[in-house]
Amino acid sequence: MAVTQLNTRMDESLRQSGDAVFKRYGYTPAEVVKSTWQYAAAHQEPPDFLRPRPNGPENDLDDAIERGMGMAGRFLEARGIRDAFAGMTFEDLRDAAYEEDLIEREEDGRA
Repeated sequence: MAVTQLNTRMDESLRQSGDAVFKRYGYTPAEVVKSTWQYAAAHQEPPDFLRPRPNGPENDLDDAIERGMGMAGRFLEARGIRDAFAGMTFEDLRDAAYEEDLIEREEDGRA
């Protein structure tokens, strides 16, 4: 089997922060990179967090809501707190975010 090496440049503080996270989970940087390529080869597409998303403010907001909902849910779950989003669909959260944004724009005179 032929072996190749990848080199990349990134901010030192980003590298240190990322390394600390992966180390806590028992991964080396090489394992993280290799697993990303293995996933792509096995599934013929990048992992979800690398997939391109359509351009446009509405899709950016949808994406932000979906990521935020996941992060918040994981945060609460890790602390044994009942999921505040239980029973809410992505569409419910998206609609609430749009409504909140519209209210803020109206209050600021931007709507």
